[in-house]
Formats: sequence, structure tokens, C-alpha cells
Amino acid sequence: MTNTSLRFLDEKLEKEKDYWLQKLSGDLTVSGVPLDSKRPALYNDEKQAIKIDITPDIESKLLKICSGNESLVFTVAVAALKICLHKYSAAEDIIVGTTIHERYAEMASLNKILALRDQVSGAMTVKQLLQDVKATLSEAYSHQKYPFDSVLNLLQAEHPKNHAALFNVVIVLDNANSRENVCDLKNDVTLAFSITAESFNGTIEYNASLFKKESIKLFGEHFKHILG
Repeated sequence: MTNTSLRFLDEKLEKEKDYWLQKLSGDLTVSGVPLDSKRPALYNDEKQAIKIDITPDIESKLLKICSGNESLVFTVAVAALKICLHKYSAAEDIIVGTTIHERYAEMASLNKILALRDQVSGAMTVKQLLQDVKATLSEAYSHQKYPFDSVLNLLQAEHPKNHAALFNVVIVLDNANSRENVCDLKNDVTLAFSITAESFNGTIEYNASLFKKESIKLFGEHFKHILG
């Protein structure tokens, strides 16, 4: 993108730029699932996937509590993921990635990626975290036109050659997010969900050069336990 294009973009989307600079200001902690193998100097893409075996009991409770509302179900899933990553790392500043909302994709032609940042602590109630995550998602979608790469440049954030910037875990929901938008990211783990009136299904895609299958299965069990 040329300097002229960047100036035009900043002028047209100044409020969106300011939102992201404020949201992602300060020290940024990259949280993720603990690795089984040393991360190579260059990214090694060896993707494999497993299903998240969500029990009918958890599934029915979740759909009932959220009245089948996809955005609320996704909010709960994002919150559960953040709790899981908090428990893994003890970090309270948790960032995960997602994609722009497909309903407004035409308006965000310059961007594909969003960073969801929330504070998570043991002192918080589940209700507090859900409210924070819901607000974060809503704000991210409302400011999704400003390019993620431009945000990284303005933040002078590192562009690692062997993993994604700002986050190592991505979460997406079919119909709302496009999995294709994250297929070229260098993240370690992607949780992908689909919702129907009767079911809530998920898969975990992971980099097999970094994790054993058993470790990802255990991560899936931890996530499912928190979701329950």
C-alpha cells in the first residue's frame, strides 16, 4: 500500500484507526497452547484437525441459554477459549484472532483479520467476562474496515517469520466468519464452529510440527469442560 493510499485510509477511517491503536496499546502478551516441540526459525505448515466432542448435554444447554442466537453462542465460545488460555498461561491479557464478519465483508474489502483483546482474571465473574467479550466482538466488527496489517505497522509490532503477530490461537464461526481468511495466517491453533437449530459442532485445526495429537485432544477436553 502506497503512502498516498495510507494517508487516504487514515483520513477516511480515522475513528477505526484510533479504536485499534487504543485497544491494542501497551505491552502485548502472545498467549497460546503450550508447545510440545521447539518452534522452528521459519514457519512450518503441517495442519491436522480433530473434532471437539461436545456432549449433547452441553450442546442443548448452550443453545437453550443463548436461545439459538449464533452471536451469543460464539460469544460464549470465545469467553471459554479465553478462560482456557488464561488457565494455561496465568496471563490476564488474552488476545485471540478471528475474521471480519461476512455480513459486512464488502465494506471491509481491505481487511480480513481482527484481534480480540480482553482482560481475564480469577476475580472476574463469568457474567463480567461474557459482557466484556460481547462488547469486544461488537466493537471489533464495528471497526473491521481498518486493515490489521496497517494496525501492526502503526504499533511497530513484530512480524515474526515463524508465527502470527499478536496471537497464536484463532476462533471462527461458520456463516459469520470465513475460514479462508485465516488459511494463510501463521497461527498455531484454529477453533472452528458451526451452529444449526439442533447442534453445535467444532473442530480444532493445529500445526502438527508443534503439537502432539494427544495434547490437542487434552486442550479440546479442557475447552469443553470450561464451556460446560
